[in-house]
Amino acid sequence: MRSKVIALIVSLSVLMLIVVPFMTACGGEQTTEAQTTEAQTPEAQTPEVIELTFGTPLPEGESPSIGASIWMEKIEEATNGQVHFTPYYGGILIGIAEGFKEIVEGVADCGYVMVTYSPGGFPIVRGEQAFYYGCPDMDTIVRVYNEVHSKYPIDSEWDQVKILSLAVSPLEQLHTIKGPIHTLDDMKGLIIRSHLTPEVCKKMGIALASVPASDLYIALEKGTIDGCLFAWTAIKTLRLAEVTKYHTTLNNALGPFPAIIMNLNTWNSLPKDIQEVFEEATDWYISEYTKLADAMDQESIDFGKEMGCEFDELTQEALNEFYEILESEAIKEAEKLDAEGLPGTEIFNETRRLIEEYTS
Repeated sequence: MRSKVIALIVSLSVLMLIVVPFMTACGGEQTTEAQTTEAQTPEAQTPEVIELTFGTPLPEGESPSIGASIWMEKIEEATNGQVHFTPYYGGILIGIAEGFKEIVEGVADCGYVMVTYSPGGFPIVRGEQAFYYGCPDMDTIVRVYNEVHSKYPIDSEWDQVKILSLAVSPLEQLHTIKGPIHTLDDMKGLIIRSHLTPEVCKKMGIALASVPASDLYIALEKGTIDGCLFAWTAIKTLRLAEVTKYHTTLNNALGPFPAIIMNLNTWNSLPKDIQEVFEEATDWYISEYTKLADAMDQESIDFGKEMGCEFDELTQEALNEFYEILESEAIKEAEKLDAEGLPGTEIFNETRRLIEEYTS
C-alpha cells in the first residue's frame, strides 16, 4: 500500500512538472500579447509633460506679469497639463535690455520682452511708438496695429523667434504735485519724468527727467521732480496717491509691439496640436490683458479719489495743441524709417487714417 502511495505521489509530481510550465508558458504568452497590444494603444500612453521656462524683467505684481500668468494657466489647462511653465519674474532669467537676445539664445524658452529698451535694432517698433497719439483705448490700438501690419511688414528681427502675443501699454496720464493742469501753459517749467522725447518736452516747455520707477516716489516726495507720465495704475501700485495730488487725463498712447515670444527651436520642437493651442491663445491673451488693465486703472482711480486726489482734464484746445506737437515728432520718426528704406510714411499715414476712422 505504501509503495502505491509513493508511486502516486511521484506520478503527480512528474505530472506537475509537465503541466505547470506548460500552463505558465501559455499564460505568459497571452499576458505578453495583451501588454504589447495595450502598449501600442495610443490611449494607454501618458503624454510626456513639456516643461517650459518663462522669463520677464518685470516684477510679478505688474499688470503684464499678471496677464502673462493668466496666459500660462490658460495654456496649461488647454493642454490638460501637457505643457507646464516655470516662470521667472523680475529679471531673474532675462533682462530688460537683453531679453530678446537671451530668448533667441535659449536662456529661456519663452518670455515677455521689451525691445524698445534693447541697445539697437527694431526700427519699425521704435518709430511707430509715436504714431498712436490720440488713440482712445487699448482695444483700438490693437485693432489699428493688426490692420496696419496686415499690409506692411514688421521688423526683420522678429524672424528669429515665434511671436505669441503683443504688448499694449496702458494710456499714460499726467501726475503732478502742484496745482491742477488744464493747459500747456500750466505745465511750463515743470520737471517731468516721462517717455516723451526731449524735442517734445522742449516744445511743451517742460524739463525731461530720467528717474527709474523704483526711485519715483522719493523724487516726488522730495520735490526733485514735479510730476510724471504713467498709467492710472501707478496711483496705487507706485503709491503716487501719497505724493501727487493732481492727476490729468492726457491719454498719451504708445504703439504696441510683439512681447510674448518663444525661442524658435523650442517652438519647432512642439507637437502640432500644442502649437495650435498657443496660436489660439494669442487673441484671448490680448483681450484678457486689456480687460485686466482697464479694471486696474479704474481701481486705481477709485483709490486715488479715496485718498483725496483731484482728477482734471486738459481743455480741448490744449489737447489739440499737445497732439500737434506729438504729430510733428511722429512725422520725423516716419521720415527716419523712410531713410532706412522702410515704409515709415506709409505706415504712419495708414495708422492715422485708421485711428481717425475708428474714433470719429
